[in-house]
Amino acid sequence: MLAFGGCTGPASAAPPQLCADLALFNSALKSWSTPRCSGAAPAPVMHHAAVLVGTAVYVFGGRTASGATNTLHRFNVMTNAWAPVSATGDVPAPRYLHSMCLAAPNAKAFVIYGGCDGTKTFDDAYLFNTETNAWSRIEPPAGSAVPQARCGHAAESLGNAMWVYGGDAGATGDGSKPLSDLWKLDLATKTWSQFAVGADDTRRADLLWSIAASYASVPAIKLAWLDSLFQHNKRTGM
Repeated sequence: MLAFGGCTGPASAAPPQLCADLALFNSALKSWSTPRCSGAAPAPVMHHAAVLVGTAVYVFGGRTASGATNTLHRFNVMTNAWAPVSATGDVPAPRYLHSMCLAAPNAKAFVIYGGCDGTKTFDDAYLFNTETNAWSRIEPPAGSAVPQARCGHAAESLGNAMWVYGGDAGATGDGSKPLSDLWKLDLATKTWSQFAVGADDTRRADLLWSIAASYASVPAIKLAWLDSLFQHNKRTGM
């Protein structure tokens, strides 16, 4: 497991104490180490997003000392080398507290969604093709339902779809306008669908989640945060 960037003090500090270091956790040895890296790493950043595609970790966006950014970097886990990615196409606007996940299992592309820049919250989604280094905006059918703009949400791919839960409707990501809705974006049809959640669920932002591997045959989505767990089973939601 790799950990990159973040801050060592309050995120609300002016300016926050940003980091640009990389740490590696070996699950077999249960120990952390700091690999020696080469190349041009991203600037110190927090509230960015990352995804593993093959043997490369892609890091996009985040909040730097000068504000929101839309830079894209690639880290080769085999050579420990950083490299900025020169992308073409419809490049997303600078943002932080967005989500980033594979477009499909073993895909050579990933999707970013939402985020904010301190003055605006985004509701857009973009696909990045790692073979062509090109961005393309995902445009839902005209007049179709779409989620409310948000940041600090959780997102994960399952099959050929991206699932999005919760987040913050505010433009600064301070958690003042938390959400509790669950949506699925079908990446083949570019169509959003909303799903009902339990009545006992609470609004929340800045959460984490992951696919529940033990329920892969159902399938299900597991949402995890610091001290509570909510599970949405597709057999009851579809």
